[in-house]
Amino acid sequence: MQVYIAVGSVYGHAQDVAERLQAILQGQAFNVLLDDEPSLAGLKASQASLLLVCTSTSGDGDFPPNIALFYRELATAEPVLATCLTAVVALGDRAYGDSFAQAGCRFDALLASMPGRGHAPMLVLDACDGADPLDLASDWLADQLRCWPTPSNPAG
Repeated sequence: MQVYIAVGSVYGHAQDVAERLQAILQGQAFNVLLDDEPSLAGLKASQASLLLVCTSTSGDGDFPPNIALFYRELATAEPVLATCLTAVVALGDRAYGDSFAQAGCRFDALLASMPGRGHAPMLVLDACDGADPLDLASDWLADQLRCWPTPSNPAG
């Protein structure tokens, strides 16, 4: 099964989380493309059955520059996710108030509104809570893998 991980990162934290998720998925026999310059063309070319967006938030709830175009492309494209499961990991810092994890929240709302095979509950990672984001993301993914089709269990 193909997985496309779209990464939006400024300081590398979302990249680190995405790489951890990539390693876990590859350990479960998924074919994973981690893209730190995600695009609609890249998603289509990957023929992914799972789109996983892992993004931080910058500024006042803005997208990191490397993922902003991907969001705009998805928001204005014809439905392209009819055969995809979708999921979002949103990184943020609660100290930023109303803009906390807004890039991920915006991706989550967009993907949840699109036709597809299903949308997983979003994982929000807060830099202020003191927990290890890599461990939290690993635990979240383990929970999702119980529900998602996998190479060893295509029915899910």
